[in-house]
Amino acid sequence: MGIRAGRLTDAYIVGIELRSHLRRQRSLHEALQSVDGPFDKLTDGYPNWHPAPSFHGMLKLFIYREVTGLSYRALTQRPDLAGPFGLDRIPDKPVLSPTWRKRFDGFVHGH
Repeated sequence: MGIRAGRLTDAYIVGIELRSHLRRQRSLHEALQSVDGPFDKLTDGYPNWHPAPSFHGMLKLFIYREVTGLSYRALTQRPDLAGPFGLDRIPDKPVLSPTWRKRFDGFVHGH
């Protein structure tokens, strides 16, 4: 199986697991916190020395954003989301958009 096909399979597995958690009446917060997907296969577009928030925490935050349809501004007004996603705090709006464009590659954008 090629790399792209493997990544699509991984994304599908995460989607199925997330759906399973949601069907058990878990909140979206709990479901995203509980999903044990192959997130380690995704790579951070920032170098290790960069003082950025957790890569996997930001990934889960962006999944949450896609599922809920919240804007970047609305996310910044939800400090309660930081803990469940393993973040110290929710980044400000001027950080979120560049993070999406620069930290996550086109492959992640497609999912």
